[in-house]
This record gives sequence, C-alpha cells and structure tokens, in this order.
Amino acid sequence: MIQIPDNSTILAPATLHLSLYKEILKQKKDCLGIQVLTLSSWLSSFYHGQNKSDIEILYLYKDALKNISLSNAFYSSKEDYDFLNACLDFIKMAKTYQIHDFPCSTQKEKDLHEILNLLYPIQLKEDQTQEVLSSLPDLENIYILKKEYSQLDSYWIQVLIDHGAKWLGDKQLLTTHYYSVANARKQMEVIANLIIENDYSADDIFIALNNPSDINVLTQILTAHKIPFTTIQEVHTTSIYNEWIHYLTWAKDMDLKSFLNVVQALYPNDNYLMQYYTLFPEQFLKFEPFLTTLPYKDNEIIDSYQFTSYQKLEQDTLKWIHDHAFLFDAYDFIKMAKHIQNLHEQVTKEDLNAFNDVMSLIQDVHSHIHNANDLNILIHQIQNLSANQKANSIEGVFIGSRQDITNLRPIVFLTGTNASAFPALKLHTGIFDEAYVQNTDLPNLETRIQNQQAQIFDCLSLCEILYVFYPQSDYQGKNYEPSSDIENWLQQKAEFITTPDSFNWTTPNIDLNETTAKSIFFKDDHFKGSISRLESYARCPFSHALKYGLYLKEKEDITDIRIRGSILHHVLEVISKDRQEYTSLSKKEIHHYVENEFSFAKKVLLQQVPWFDSQIEEITEKLMLIFEQLHNFESNWHMNMDKQEHKFSYSYPWNEYTIDLYGYIDRIDSSNTSFCIFDYKSSDKDIKIDDFEKGLSLQLATYTLAYEKESGLIPVGCFYIALKTTPETLTYGKLNYRKKIPELTVNDEKDIADTFKVNRRLNGWHFSDASIYCDDIKRYMPVKRANPSLETIKKEWTQVVDSLLEDIKSGQALPNHVQDACKFCAYRSICRNSANEVEPMLRVEKEEE
Repeated sequence: MIQIPDNSTILAPATLHLSLYKEILKQKKDCLGIQVLTLSSWLSSFYHGQNKSDIEILYLYKDALKNISLSNAFYSSKEDYDFLNACLDFIKMAKTYQIHDFPCSTQKEKDLHEILNLLYPIQLKEDQTQEVLSSLPDLENIYILKKEYSQLDSYWIQVLIDHGAKWLGDKQLLTTHYYSVANARKQMEVIANLIIENDYSADDIFIALNNPSDINVLTQILTAHKIPFTTIQEVHTTSIYNEWIHYLTWAKDMDLKSFLNVVQALYPNDNYLMQYYTLFPEQFLKFEPFLTTLPYKDNEIIDSYQFTSYQKLEQDTLKWIHDHAFLFDAYDFIKMAKHIQNLHEQVTKEDLNAFNDVMSLIQDVHSHIHNANDLNILIHQIQNLSANQKANSIEGVFIGSRQDITNLRPIVFLTGTNASAFPALKLHTGIFDEAYVQNTDLPNLETRIQNQQAQIFDCLSLCEILYVFYPQSDYQGKNYEPSSDIENWLQQKAEFITTPDSFNWTTPNIDLNETTAKSIFFKDDHFKGSISRLESYARCPFSHALKYGLYLKEKEDITDIRIRGSILHHVLEVISKDRQEYTSLSKKEIHHYVENEFSFAKKVLLQQVPWFDSQIEEITEKLMLIFEQLHNFESNWHMNMDKQEHKFSYSYPWNEYTIDLYGYIDRIDSSNTSFCIFDYKSSDKDIKIDDFEKGLSLQLATYTLAYEKESGLIPVGCFYIALKTTPETLTYGKLNYRKKIPELTVNDEKDIADTFKVNRRLNGWHFSDASIYCDDIKRYMPVKRANPSLETIKKEWTQVVDSLLEDIKSGQALPNHVQDACKFCAYRSICRNSANEVEPMLRVEKEEE
C-alpha cells in the first residue's frame, strides 16, 4: 500500500479524491497538513488573469470561423461542436509544446492552416506555458498519484518531476493470475466467485474494465451475489441535466420530435400529449380544435367510443397548450430556469449542483447566443456535464477503467484483455490524425507509444494481486485472440476457468384459490362471456386469467394487419344486405363500398391516409376473389340467406350460478323448416371432433344449439367458409421416375377442377339431409370424416362446457398451453412458462367399448 507523506500536496484525478481521502484517514486519522488537488487546479495558481472557460472559447472559435473561405474543405463543419472541440484540443497541445508553425503542403494541411491562423490568436491559458515553466519553485512536497495519464498531463507531470515532485506509489506486484473464460459475461461470474471463494474484502478490490459497456453486466452480477460496489463514474439521479437538454433542443428545433421529448422529460404525467400528437402529428402547432367539429360516422375502424376518446384527448391537449404558452415563445433562459425550479419540490444536493453547473455555463455564453443554431454548443456541453459525474461516496468494490488502476487497492481484476482491446494505445485520430501530427514538432509516434506501454505495465504492477481475464468470444460467438502483450509481460498462457451457472428456473405458482376465482370470474353469481372465452381457457388458462381476470389489453395499433379480417367481414355484410346479387358486383362497385368503409377514418387519422389507400386497394382485390368463390358456393346452395351478424344470447343455470353466453353469428341461412350456420374465417379453419371434446372448437356447436333454441327450426349443419385468397398450385402432371423410361401422366382439366373443389370444400358438420338445398352434396358431407350426430353434440357440449367452468371456478390458471397457443398470444412478453406445451385433456366421458 502507499504511504501518505506528512505536509504534502497530492495531485490526482478528481474521480480518485474520495479514495485518497479514505486512505489518508485510515493512515493519519485526519487530513491536517495534507492537500489533495487535481493537476489542472494546482497549475491554475501559476496562471495570471481571468481565463475563459472552454465553452466560451468554443463560441469565440465559432465566431472566428465565419471568415473561412467557401472553398475550405471544413467550411460545412465550422459550427460543429465536435470539430470546434477537436481544434481546441489540438491548439491547447500546440501551445503547451510552444509550437507556432504548422504544415502547409497538402490541400488538407492548407485548409487546416487557414483555420489555425484564425483560431490561434484567441488567448488560452496555455499561452502562458513558458511563464509557468520559468516560475515553478522547488516541488519537494508535491506528490503525484501513480496511474496512466494522457499525453498533455504526462508533459506537465514530467516538468513537475524535473522540479522535484515525486510519484506516490511504487511497484509491489506479488501474485498474478491469467485466466481465459468463455465470454464477457463469464468474466463477471468468475470474478464474483473468486471474491467469495477467497473471502476478499470488497474494500480491497478494484475492477478495471477494458470495455466500458461491460459495466451493466458486472453490476448486475455483483448485486446478485450481494457484493457491495461503487462505480467511478456515478449514474446521477438528478433529472436537471436532462430537462435542460430537452428544453434547449426544443428551443433550437421547434419540431414535433423535440416537443414530445420535452413533454416526456419535464411533464411525464401528461402522457396524453404523447398519445394525441402520435395519432395526429399534422395538428402540431395548430392551436384550433379539429375533431370536435367533425361529426361521427359509423365504421368498422374507429368506433364511437374511440372517437369520443380522441375528442377528449384533443380538448385536454389544447388546454395544456394554453396553460404552457410560454414554451412556444422565443427562448428565455430566466423564465425556463424558474420553471425547472418549480418542477422540483424536494431538492437534493445533486439537483442544486446540477442546476448551478448549467446556470454557470449559460452565464458564460448567453451573450454569444443570438439564434437557434447557437444553442448547439451549449447543449453538447451540458450533455458532457451529465455524462461525467464522479461518485459521492465509496463503498465496497471500486469499478473503473484500466487507466484508473492505482495502488490504492491491493487486489485488481483486469477484464477484457483480448488482442483488439488491450493495450489499446491512444493515437491521434480525427482531423488532426497521426498523418498530420507527424509533420509537426509534437512528440513522434514511436516516443508516445513507448511512453504509453511503459505507463500501462508500470501501473499494472502497482497492486499486490492481479487477476487478468481474456474472453474467448463475444456475446454473438465471434472469436477473440489473446493479447500477445499480456502474454509476453506475464510470461505465461491463459488458463481456462469457468463457474457453474447460478441461474435456477422455477415455474411460478400462479394458481388462484377458489374464493378468489369465484370473485373474479363469477361476479354476482353470473358467468358472462363469449364462447371464444371458454376456448381461450382451454388453449391457455394463464392467458384467460390475464385477459378476463386482470383485463389486460394489447396496445391498439390502427395498422395492425389483423384489422383487415374484421373489415372484410363488415364490408361483406354491408354489401350482401344492400345488393341481392352481391357476388356479381364489378370491381368499381366493390371499391366504392370499401372506400366508404375507410372514408371517416381518412378524415380523422390524416397521417394514415397512404396506408388506408393501400388497404382499400388490397381489400378490393381480395373481395373480388372472395366473391368469385362465394358465387360458386351460392350457385350450388339453395337455402335463403336469412341473417347476418346475428346477435345471440344463450343462458342456462349451472350449479348455483347462471351462465350467460353471447356472441355474433356471421351468417344464418334458413328455409321454412330448417337452418344452417356459416362462420366466415379469413384463413382455413377446420373442425375436428377431438378438438371439440377438448374445448378448443366450441363456436359452431354453440351457435347451432343457441339458434335452434331461439328459432325452433331444424339444424341442417354448421360450417366454416374460408375467405382465403391464396391461389391453388396448378400441377401440369406427374412424372414417374421408377420406370426405365420416365412416364408423364398429364392432368386433364376435369382433374384440376375436382382438386380445386376438394380444396375449397366447406369444413364443418352436417346434422340432417342437406341434399335438397345443394347440387353437390360432397361439398357439405365429406366422406371418410367423423361427423357427430346432433344428439352427441348436445350431450358432449354440456360436458365440455361444465368441465371448463369447473376448472375456472377452482382457480386453475397455470400457463400450460396447447400447441401454437403462444404464436399470436398478446401476453408472450410477460409470460414466464418457457412455452410449456401440454396435451389438452378430453373433457367428455367416453363409453367403454
């Protein structure tokens, strides 16, 4: 460990001051006579005059570059923050090394020469470098914490050492361990395991990350193992920075995106603004009502309740805009500062520091801001403040980068030392790259590389115990190569190490007790719902509990492709009611009906008009094909269409409860004595007796029983009509390769037509003779197919429904589902059953044969 000298001044980065003070208190019991400063703050005492802040310099640079020529390659970047900052960094270095002449051979060098001639005269504190060098006293009481430093800091440190300053921290490496692991995450699991196995004190450990993005995985695993930690760059909890950034971005852009960001940052509870402007972006900056003046028209896309909610959204939004009119005025820093203050009732110390930081920046540059473009630099500087927050306290394991390794902690874990990430030497990049720097009087590349390598391995030797980890692959499985620098320095190859997975999965017990199930699903001793609700329970009890117990709903999206099925149904219903020969309509007539269905939605949701137009064309084409199929069906079917979208209700007593089933029947055809049920489906759907007996296909049977009770007519059958428009494969013939001479059998037209009819056969059940109502009975009475009698359906329907109701009442709600139930489930993202498919049980009693 380091020894803290008495009556000394210690120079170290601000992020390590807390660690230093902790060590000072540990050794000295107090901090009397010892001063801890950053290198820049200590040097500032040798500069005279009032130096301008970096942000003010950037604005001066921006003003100076207004005079560069149009032909300059960097003309378009003259106001860019990153470009100006790169110029500032280079000029600081040039003035520190007292360089005044710059290369001017290539066109790039000539363009940069013009820029540097404009910027170099602007005064920086680095202009006083020569004076500072000549005024430095004897520095025998100055100690510099040993670690990796930047090129500019290294220059000054060498100057201080030449004047008597000393390094604080010596080599003390006793033990090294070099391990390879499967991937980046495994590094963190191994580290946690080593800390626990070796009973290391968390306060003695520093974890150095070569890859900063590994911080989230590391903190997650340390938390899981209950190992305390502190990150060197603390994630701040104040929202002040974010609020200022979003407000200034809004003042700069004044567009919908920046406005919604302001609302999200400053007014998170007013999310109705997000909803309104997401639905109606064209109304942005139009402060007059739009929807309240629009009369409602019945349609399948936007129902009256939804339209009323849109109108309420608009009213609330316009009121909010009126109450926050100051946001739409010219930007006013004082007014905005007061508003941000008013948003925070309970102010923390971090809030105050953040607010003062921002106001200090604004105070430095407000005289330079004349238009919206001038806000760019200020916004970037606040973002930098937000990203560079040091920890306020230190507890447990200390986490930072490789550059932060010191001898303040005796045990160091260094991660991510693959060939591409280690040693990762710093080179000049960007505008002032190595190709440019080599033509200046700055230190050459070879010298800088040697200094960096010496620093890296000197600092790796500062701890007592060093663990080095090399991940063999990334998260996507891409292989990494080991670092030859590490292998040469350690004089050994990595040893593979792993730990057993600590992840144990347990299926959550989410069954309900019977009392809770009754209170949720049998309110007021009634069970109410559609028959599809019972089918959904048979498919997955958990999905049923979420939808009908917690009433969770999917996020509605007007462009959801599933909406097309309901529109097809509705348009088909409207046309068939309006026109007797509806299957013979022209494309133009069909287009008119479809256009009318979308007309109201196109008036309301203006941003969706292009999508609506594409749907109109697509649905029109689909209806043309559907009507062609229905025409073929109607010409062979002679029962009259009686009802469409017929609402039914089917109630009966069950134990001490009343069961109320309801729904809509797509189509009922009837004669004087009989009726037939048809249900339109957007794709192929079959009905099997096995699925019926498991509770998965109850719709057609329920419709039949309900309408038989309501009408007193005899049921002929119940069928699905597939409104599919996918073409059938046309096979020219079959080729037999098994013969010596391959033989081709050509399909004739009749065979092709028969195949088409088989594929377009109606799926369902027949209960009585339908031959008097149709020309081709095979379309309704398929051969070699189980077809239960009506008596069997009635008997088994009662058993199936009773069984489902009994399970619902008992509280069974585990996510054990039938095959493919997860495919289109709305709750996949919150279900934790790992797709636990089960074979659904038969819910009828079978007689023994």
